[in-house]
Amino acid sequence: MESVNFIDVEGADTVNEIAKSGKTRHIDFRLVRVKPQVLEILQREGVYDLIGPERIHNHIAEAVEAYLKGRRERT
Repeated sequence: MESVNFIDVEGADTVNEIAKSGKTRHIDFRLVRVKPQVLEILQREGVYDLIGPERIHNHIAEAVEAYLKGRRERT
């Protein structure tokens, strides 16, 4: 989400719906490089809690590593 400089309530709701849809389909949904002002809106709208702070990363490599670690733990 590096190129996202702003998100409004409608955008946060869309991210929320994507995250919910992923959960029901057992898709490991993660966000990377979320700008502070965007993260603030996601927190305020409850999206941050739905996704979980452990699935929001500063770097793509961190997200991939966390995904792979979780996958190894499930098998």
